[in-house]
Amino acid sequence: MKATKILISASQRLPHLFDDFKVVRASSPPPSLPPLKERNPGLADVVGRMLSNPAEIDNYRHALQELDYKYNLSPQLQEACIDPNWKPRVHAELILLDLFWTRKLDFVEGDRYIGCSKPACYCCYHYIKFHPGRFVIPSCHNNSWPKWKPPEIYDPANQLLIKSREDILNAMIKDMRTDALTQIMDRRGPNRKPPDSSTEISSVRLENLHLSEFETQIDEPEVNDSSGNEAELGSENEQAESFSGRASGTGSESEHQLENEDESDEDENEGGVSLACP
Repeated sequence: MKATKILISASQRLPHLFDDFKVVRASSPPPSLPPLKERNPGLADVVGRMLSNPAEIDNYRHALQELDYKYNLSPQLQEACIDPNWKPRVHAELILLDLFWTRKLDFVEGDRYIGCSKPACYCCYHYIKFHPGRFVIPSCHNNSWPKWKPPEIYDPANQLLIKSREDILNAMIKDMRTDALTQIMDRRGPNRKPPDSSTEISSVRLENLHLSEFETQIDEPEVNDSSGNEAELGSENEQAESFSGRASGTGSESEHQLENEDESDEDENEGGVSLACP
């Protein structure tokens, strides 16, 4: 019902997007090989690569030993490193971001927002945050997925793209290092993974809903204009020259809400780590 209301409202506000459009699927890059299989680092090695001061390294290794004893982290790290199925993929919103950035495509009405059915993960949030393309920074559910990877640069001759991605990753690493070291020093173990979706489409109850009630709700859609963050639909013509999309949901959760919908696409239902982002 919520998605239907948004579609109808968008068709009234932006009718030109519904006259002649074509939905095109952006292909997903191939997954990477297991990144740490040969190196297979231990916890002490990881801390040694994050810091340069010997005294700081010793302090953090001691704190990490306490966490390891309490949460049995070393076997989990080793199992992940040698797992042949650990093949990182580029997430959907970054596929679109990279498509628009590299091909210099235009957004509808200049709204540089990449629409997605759920908030960004921890890594996608930081990638978009530090990207030089000035894309709208999405909301973030704080879950960190080990099978994440950034978009690849396949053109070795394009040094500008290579340098821009290096700058993005270096800025991300700086923030992530601070978050990780803070969690280690605070002796905080893994948090419970919060729901990564807030669309609430699966939480709508229809048992006692009559057609008249449905029509009333459709007649008065509550959707912000293009300057807000509630809803704006995107379109892509045959030349794929423009695209824009917005979708987010707020409100109370019901007992029927699916907390982990669609994460099976990247085989990550076994868990994730919640880190900090605004």
